[in-house]
Parts: sequence; C-alpha cells; structure tokens
Amino acid sequence: MELSCGNYKYSEKWDKKLLLLLKEGKITSTCDHSLTFKLKVGESKIFSGLLTIPRYEKYRVWTSNKGLSYGYLYEFKGIIVPKELRYAPSQAAMKELFELERGSRYPNITKAYE
Repeated sequence: MELSCGNYKYSEKWDKKLLLLLKEGKITSTCDHSLTFKLKVGESKIFSGLLTIPRYEKYRVWTSNKGLSYGYLYEFKGIIVPKELRYAPSQAAMKELFELERGSRYPNITKAYE
C-alpha cells in the first residue's frame, strides 16, 4: 500500500482515473510541465436525436518534479486544482505516465537509456 509520493498523499481513486486517462484518453497538448488529455465521457443528442456529439472532459496532469509531485491532477475542465485536493498516483501509474510522456515529447528517442 502506497501512502504518499513526495508532496502529495496517494489516492486510489486518482490512481484509477490516471490509468484510465493513460489507456483511453487522448493527449491534446504538452508543455514543459504537463500533459493535457481529453477523455470521452458520453454523448449528447441534438436536432431531435438526428446528430450525436461526443462529450469530453479535459485533464491536465503534472509531469515535472519527478519524485516530489509527479503525476497529480493539476487542472480539470480549465480550473486549477487546489493543493489540498491534489493526490499522487501509484508508482506503477507514474511509470506508465513517464513512458507516455517521453514518447509524446520525444518520439524519436530509443530505449538506449534503460
């Protein structure tokens, strides 16, 4: 059982959500400190049900400060998450995030550093 990672306490709920983002989410942007994902959460029907439009939620995950505050939810639906509501994922989820982050920012890097 993991109790914390650096600055934030471990949360099983956040860990599951991050793993879902990594599996089903789509990266919409990257920067030096974060990855932004969109995750489909449902559909809306318009024009009396003739047209279906997917609904998404936007998650921005912190990817800096590895070992201190890596992998927490930084922003949700455009709102910065308060520090007291930030939680750490498991080390396994952090490793998957790191692999995805490395591949999305540096797609030509090989595994020569492992």
